[in-house]
Amino acid sequence: PRSDVVTASKTQQLHRQWRQRLERAEYETALARRRYEAVDPHNRLVARTLERDWEAALAAQETLRSDHERALARARAAER
Repeated sequence: PRSDVVTASKTQQLHRQWRQRLERAEYETALARRRYEAVDPHNRLVARTLERDWEAALAAQETLRSDHERALARARAAER
C-alpha cells in the first residue's frame, strides 16, 4: 500500500541523514587529527589546543555514533 512506500521513503531519508552526519563527524575528527599531527611539537600551547580540539571531535563522533545506535534500536522496536 501507499503507506508502506511513504514509510520506506522516510526510512531511507533518515538513514541518508544519519550517514551524512556520521561522515561529517568522521571528517571533522580526521581534520583535527591532521592539524594536531602537523603542529610543531615545540609550540606546546598550540599543540595542547589542537589536541583538545581533536579530543573534542572524537567525543562528538562517539556521541553521534551512540545516538545513531539508539535511533536504530528505536526504529527496530517501532517496526515490531
